[in-house]
Amino acid sequence: MSHIIYDAGALIAAVENDRAFLHQHYRALGRGKTPVVPAGVLAQGWDSRPKAAGLHRVLHGCEVPSLTADR
Repeated sequence: MSHIIYDAGALIAAVENDRAFLHQHYRALGRGKTPVVPAGVLAQGWDSRPKAAGLHRVLHGCEVPSLTADR
């Protein structure tokens, strides 16, 4: 089983609507894969500006595990 884990670079690519990244992201979703965005990465890469709508769309298809003491 392979996992897809996004880092801050992936979130930046989503904000910038990078076509290559978006193609890979939606292709993974189409294959039933659920990318993981660690909560710390999300905190680092969060962008609430209107131009960051691409990031918000990408996050809807991702799992964001909470940051707990166990992790």
